[in-house]
Amino acid sequence: MFGVLAFMVRDTLVLAARPQGHLLVHVDPAGGADLRRRPGASQAQMKTRSMGDGWLDVDASALSSDDDLALWVRTALDAAPEKR
Repeated sequence: MFGVLAFMVRDTLVLAARPQGHLLVHVDPAGGADLRRRPGASQAQMKTRSMGDGWLDVDASALSSDDDLALWVRTALDAAPEKR
């Protein structure tokens, strides 16, 4: 991926800082629908295509506090694959 600052855990992309302060978050696909209901969260898109149930885009306005950001970081880390 180009144009983002990506964060990897165990060889897997878990978070990426997108332009305009948005956060790309890898989530457990089973919980993606529930997480999309959180303020500022939406299905992640790459241009006009959905990135699938395991990816959310979190608007910068929903990341205004350290606690807000920590919630999404924990969510992404929880979805990271176990150590191989």
